Amino acid sequence: MPQRQSTALSTTVLPMLLIAAVDATLDDVFSRAYHVDELLGPELSALKGPLDSVCKRHGLLIEKAIAAALASADHLEVMSQVSVPVGRAALDLVRANTERVTRDVALPAGDAERSVILDIAVFDWRLRRLSLVSVKRGGGAQGGKAARDDRLELRAAAMVLRTMMVVQGFPVVDVEVVVVDWMGRSGIVTGTVLTRETIDDHFGVPVAATVEAMTARFAAGIAERMADRLAVLGHREEALDEDPAVGTQEVEAPSLRDETVISFAECLGALPRRGRGRQMTAVTAA
Repeated sequence: MPQRQSTALSTTVLPMLLIAAVDATLDDVFSRAYHVDELLGPELSALKGPLDSVCKRHGLLIEKAIAAALASADHLEVMSQVSVPVGRAALDLVRANTERVTRDVALPAGDAERSVILDIAVFDWRLRRLSLVSVKRGGGAQGGKAARDDRLELRAAAMVLRTMMVVQGFPVVDVEVVVVDWMGRSGIVTGTVLTRETIDDHFGVPVAATVEAMTARFAAGIAERMADRLAVLGHREEALDEDPAVGTQEVEAPSLRDETVISFAECLGALPRRGRGRQMTAVTAA
């Protein structure tokens, strides 16, 4: 999507708090000391460590960008990282029923079984609709039990929040659970799933441009900071090319084998053959 990112950069002004979040993330990622992988060595580890980290951090920045874009609309009120106490009754109810059945149910919190953390909670004053939003970067499959449990907990939190808001006289009419699969590759298909192509229409707010402008700034910062590390690796490769003897000199080691005795392979050859599977084989250097 390079073209869309370029357009976002030229037309979308990022909020200062989002700019600060991107820059702080870059500073943190590239100021850390990463473990040197013995397979890759220090130069390649210095590249891999930050790259692994920025991909993980991108998900949180996507969440922040979505929240900032939604909050820019006058008719939307946005909260992030909302902790909702959810009891056993709510969890049992969502496990035993479909989302269509539990969508309009209001249930007291009761004795909290756990706290469910909502990435974003959005109240639409025009529609009187509360949206509980779980944000996934969506760069890879996120199926299995963990994904199912995450959605069940969101549905339980929706029932509890509906009750809490009604009791306080808050004018909520509808509560929905939404998963944002930004890159579209999470594999989540149940319920309301939004992507970068559909999120604007769902909320009636230009969210995608803000997220892509943030991503473009983040990507530019990564490229700028990686340039120095790539240069170091390039100098290292040039040095190795100039001195082909570096790391390649062979030293003849003294033989530790006693030629008068049976070989190791012959010794172990007395072991019985396996009934099935791969058989014992002597490993040679050539």
